[in-house]
Amino acid sequence: MEMDIDLEDSQPVGEPEATFNRAAGHLQTLASSLAAEKLLTIYGYYKQANEGDCNTNKPGIFSYQARQKWDAWMAMKGKSKEEAMKGYINEISNIDPDWELKAKGGDGPKTGWVTVSSLANNEDKNISEDDKTPFDWVKENNLAKLKCLDSSAMEIKDEDGMSLLHWAADRDYPDILLYLIGKIDINVQDADGQTALHYATSCGNVKALNVLIDNGANQTIKDNEGLLPVDCLEDAQLRSLFHV
Repeated sequence: MEMDIDLEDSQPVGEPEATFNRAAGHLQTLASSLAAEKLLTIYGYYKQANEGDCNTNKPGIFSYQARQKWDAWMAMKGKSKEEAMKGYINEISNIDPDWELKAKGGDGPKTGWVTVSSLANNEDKNISEDDKTPFDWVKENNLAKLKCLDSSAMEIKDEDGMSLLHWAADRDYPDILLYLIGKIDINVQDADGQTALHYATSCGNVKALNVLIDNGANQTIKDNEGLLPVDCLEDAQLRSLFHV
């Protein structure tokens, strides 16, 4: 069943953006089950609705995921904010026709894009051992390999500005988080200004949340969209973990 939402005809003034924000919040419950191609389309609509035409240079050839995201945003060039919001809402409605009933009663989290988890199920599983990087070891929850690194090697970032700490928070690996804390700044931010706490919160990763909060992660850091980690919550019951 497809649901075509005509924002201009069926929504009162001010409602399209509110509906868009609720749809962005609902994406958090769908992301892990969606293919990368679909998620990239949704990402393109989201960036176009919030920032307009793509205004950054295309990432280098070795930054594969960043290039995918850039291409998805560039594909939306020329769409107005209203058109992009409508496209985003239609994508969510086509995936989950009953999403508005499920999201009723709250706007959900304020972020509409899970940077890492969205593509987690589409990663290359056939990387040879010789070609694996510390990021691959984190994704595999391979603490033994990480312990072979010296401290300076742990400070690397990937093409999205993500540290090993971000990846461990996204995957909800408390043992790796505990090992990395103290070796990597617990409040290190990625290219979007998000900390590991933003990632753990967006994904609802309770184990990672507890480790980060218990070890003093700063809860007042805002990302590039002005969002605190607590703003990314999907599960309102987790709000009790925060003091802001």
